[in-house]
Amino acid sequence: MMIRKIAKFFIFYSINTKRHMIKKNKSWRKKRIKADEMSKFKNIDINLIEKGIWIVQCDAGYKDSIAGISILIKTYEKEYEPIDLSRKANGPVHAELLAIYYALNEIKKKKTEKTKVRILTDSRYALNFVRGLWTPSRKYIVDTLEKIKKIEKEISAKIEYIHVNAKINRRVDRRAKKARKKKEEEIQKRIEKRVMQVEECLRKSESIKIEEINGTFYTHSSKNDGTKYRVSLKPPSCECPAWNEKWKHVPEPGRRARRLPCKHICALASYLGEDIFKIFKKQIERKT
Repeated sequence: MMIRKIAKFFIFYSINTKRHMIKKNKSWRKKRIKADEMSKFKNIDINLIEKGIWIVQCDAGYKDSIAGISILIKTYEKEYEPIDLSRKANGPVHAELLAIYYALNEIKKKKTEKTKVRILTDSRYALNFVRGLWTPSRKYIVDTLEKIKKIEKEISAKIEYIHVNAKINRRVDRRAKKARKKKEEEIQKRIEKRVMQVEECLRKSESIKIEEINGTFYTHSSKNDGTKYRVSLKPPSCECPAWNEKWKHVPEPGRRARRLPCKHICALASYLGEDIFKIFKKQIERKT
């Protein structure tokens, strides 16, 4: 008897739980459909665009903190040249929101009369944020949304955010990926240049002698005028002009992020058997 009661309880509980889940899912589905009423919009032929309506396709390609962005603006009987750019981003959703922000910024620059602006994006996540369906928790998303809201007020036209199939945005998607790859190539060239600078310092450091006095290391000036420079690896520092004069007007955070080793620090690293490329890895491989 007890077993039957327990079985009935579990059956009743599971049925009610399923009903509750179905109701919840249906209400969520209705809200989603209502929010995406404009997603049926597919035709962006300039010959079919009404006068005063601006169609803006925007997309972002993201990888390793780099966002490639492409924007294509179409109006009544006119298509503007695509705009490609790259920016630092904190994820794919942030990259898509940046694409929307810069798309609005480009619209703001255009002085031609406009009654309605339609922003086309293939990112539902970004769309839910700009429509206010989702509340962001991360600061960089909040900041970007605030910028979007601010620029919306500066545009004297009704703005609609529309979700489109990825095929519709294929052109800007490809251009965004190219913009990101171009930025990656630029960054790689800068890294290679920094590696060469460090290698040059290592070559120059071969003739430098290290002197240790009471646990403190010193190097002699290459001018052989008796000048000594106190040098250290923890943290990296040197009293020579090459390490100090060039960076004296740069704030401390900028120095830590960008400053490469001088030949005296390279000499000390070789003397202590340390890898200078590991010590300055962040400075050498930085992406900005």
